[in-house]
Amino acid sequence: MIRMKMAADHSALAELQYHLAKLGQKSAPATSHALKAGANLIYDTWHGFALGGSLTGVESLKNPNDGYARSIRNKQTSDFSHEIYSESIAAERIEDGTQEHDMKTTHPYGKRSRVSKKGIPYLIIPFRWGTPGKEGDTRVGFKNVMPINIYNVMKNTKKIKKSKALNSTHNESNFKGQPQERREYEWGGRLKFGMSDDITPNMEGMTRMTGRAGYFTFRVISANSPSGSWIRPAVAARPVTKAIADNTQRTIEAIVEMGIMEDLEL
Repeated sequence: MIRMKMAADHSALAELQYHLAKLGQKSAPATSHALKAGANLIYDTWHGFALGGSLTGVESLKNPNDGYARSIRNKQTSDFSHEIYSESIAAERIEDGTQEHDMKTTHPYGKRSRVSKKGIPYLIIPFRWGTPGKEGDTRVGFKNVMPINIYNVMKNTKKIKKSKALNSTHNESNFKGQPQERREYEWGGRLKFGMSDDITPNMEGMTRMTGRAGYFTFRVISANSPSGSWIRPAVAARPVTKAIADNTQRTIEAIVEMGIMEDLEL
């Protein structure tokens, strides 16, 4: 979990609390409101970065993740304190960085793994594609957006019949021999080289699912995949929380000081 705690830490706050106690009052509305505004500023700054925005002090995300942005929470813990946090694994990976990882050593052996007839473990990985010019499909989270010419081919059901997920399932063991319930499909057409000049190797084999499921390509990561494939490169740490604090501290201090002065009627 990545957590940022914000509490009033100002010399005038002690005086405010002293006067509140002396007068028998328990609230300082202006100060409380100022702290809430400061917490909102931290939240908005972090949320904007998660969606691909710039933040002085750290490199912007090349592939923003809307799940990361949705994971950020702003919780008020008292009149004078707030917690802005994320329990997302993505937040920790961005903050702390990641080492290089050979996915062939892990993914083919997981819960959803499969085993070939020759006993080779593998995993099928779906990649979803966004469509061009449609609100919702080009939103953050779609790393792959197909060109308009490819989209025109894919939506032409005379060329590519839609694929359909069936209600029926079957059990199939994973690498560890554990039975896994697998959905069954009625596969339609797939994008092939020659259908358009814009097809790239990453798009080859794309299929269109019925309903709102969208467009997918499927790739296989196997224990026998080439040695240089499926390597996730190391990613340097981004000190996001420090950068947020550095970018918001002066503004928040000014806001809180104004709130304290107002409650003290100075």
